[in-house]
Amino acid sequence: MRIYLFVIFTLQCYTSIGAHPKLTIDEFFNATSFQSVSLSPNGRHLLVYTRKPAWDSNSYDNSLWLYETDGSKKELITTQYAVFMEPKWSPSGDWFFYYATPSTLTWSDSDSSLYFAAQSTESTEDADRLYEAEWKDVIQYRRRKPNYGSVIQRIDIKRKHGKLSVKIHCIKHLDFIVTELLFVPSEHKIVCISYSPIIETLSEIELYAKDLRGSSSLIRLTNNQLLENSLKLSADGKHVFFSSLSS
Repeated sequence: MRIYLFVIFTLQCYTSIGAHPKLTIDEFFNATSFQSVSLSPNGRHLLVYTRKPAWDSNSYDNSLWLYETDGSKKELITTQYAVFMEPKWSPSGDWFFYYATPSTLTWSDSDSSLYFAAQSTESTEDADRLYEAEWKDVIQYRRRKPNYGSVIQRIDIKRKHGKLSVKIHCIKHLDFIVTELLFVPSEHKIVCISYSPIIETLSEIELYAKDLRGSSSLIRLTNNQLLENSLKLSADGKHVFFSSLSS
C-alpha cells in the first residue's frame, strides 16, 4: 500500500512539473528574489525584503513590503531599502522601526521607547595637518587613524488622540563605533559591541554595558582576542548570548 501511494504521488509530481511552462531567459533575469522575511511578534504582520533588476537605471529595486498574514492587505514601504536598515519589530508587533542611515537600534521592553546608536565623527582638520607635518620627510606613511565615535540615544514615543509625537534624549557619547545594541530589561541596561574602521588589535571589538538607571560609566564585559557579534537575549531576559570568531 505504501509503494502504491508513493507511485501515485510521484506520477502527480511529474505531471505537475511537465505541465508548467518552461522558464524563458527574460523571466529568469527579471525574477524577483526574496532576500529576507520577518514575522511580527503578534503573528499578524510580515515584513518582506525583495530585490529585482531595474534595467532602466542599471541597478536593482530593493523593496520592503508589509503584508497582513491573513492575506487581506499588502503595502509597499520603500523601494530604496538597504541591508543595514534592518527593521526591528516593537515588543507588541504593532510597530516596526528602521533607520535610513547606517546605525543600530533596539526596542525597550515596551512600544513607548527605543534606543539607537548613530555614528559621529569629530572634526580633525587641524589634527590631520599636524600629523602630515610630523611625517613630511617620509615619502609614504600611514594615514592617521580617524576619531570615530557613536552616540547612544533614546526615542520616547507618545500616542494621543491618533497623533504621534517623539522626543530624543542623549544617553551616552562613546569613543568607538557601535555595531550592535541590545536592551536587557531585567537589568535595565544596554549591551553593545564596539568596532573600529582600522582594527589594530581584536581588543577594539568587545562587549560593553551601560546602566540606564543613572550611572554614566561604561562596563566592559569581555576582554579577549575574538570577534564578537550576534547579540541575543535569553527567553527569561536574564542572559545575553553572542557569537565569537577567532582571527
